[in-house]
Amino acid sequence: MNLRFDILQPHAGRLPHLRSFWRVEQLSLVGVICLLPPLWVSLADQGADQGTGLAIFLAASLGVVLFWQALFGFAQGRLPGWDALATAICFALLADGGLPLWQSMLALSFGVVLAEQIFGGRGFSFLNPVVVGLAFLEFAFPGTGFAVAPATFGWAVLPGALVLIWLGLISARMLLGLALVLIGFIQISGLNLAGPDLLAGHFLFAIAFLAGDAGSAAATRFGRWAHGALIAGLIVLFSPSGGIDLGFAALVPALLLAGIFAPLLDMIAIKIYVLKRRSRHG
Repeated sequence: MNLRFDILQPHAGRLPHLRSFWRVEQLSLVGVICLLPPLWVSLADQGADQGTGLAIFLAASLGVVLFWQALFGFAQGRLPGWDALATAICFALLADGGLPLWQSMLALSFGVVLAEQIFGGRGFSFLNPVVVGLAFLEFAFPGTGFAVAPATFGWAVLPGALVLIWLGLISARMLLGLALVLIGFIQISGLNLAGPDLLAGHFLFAIAFLAGDAGSAAATRFGRWAHGALIAGLIVLFSPSGGIDLGFAALVPALLLAGIFAPLLDMIAIKIYVLKRRSRHG
């Protein structure tokens, strides 16, 4: 029975949630390349002194991710991959907000171990380690100051996001589901949210590289629509009354909860499909 869910059983270096012609290393390398423009903009915007601080933060993040990948990989027969660099870049661009380095690295360790490595590594887990790490920072250290995005950050994210959509590594259905719910809420509530507002801050970055992560997003067609709609609904739910918060306060819990429910959405989609098949064939 062909369910056409665009997922693949793990064999020959390929992992679940990835299309048949994508291997995990290829996917991770493409993600790293798409992350380079926002990384460059962030380093250039901060200047020599602060840019050095971001570089140190990035190096520490990469060291932490590689350490846990090597430790778990030794037991599971896996080598560290490009996904370590992608995780480190995402975390460094979002979490470098002036906290003591040990607190940030503790949060990243929590995210990498709990959300990824204990499930078998990249492609086998159902949560994004960066999202879990950011959630840990927010809950364990109240009042956490996250990174401040440069003015041109969203524009630097846009080319990579479009490439990922074009390659099918970000689900257009998920993005449309998210957009429809947000637009619907804006129209109903009479809010004024312009297109440039979506390019300010880290909103587009979080949606493209965290919510759209092929390893942790919904895999079925219905699931992708529902996943995007759920993210938007949770953003609205966690926003202050009378507005929409596109910052970390609403994004982090929305992405975390939506990621937890993504497998359930896929299960519901499979049940619906099976019931339809049974009704057609009596």
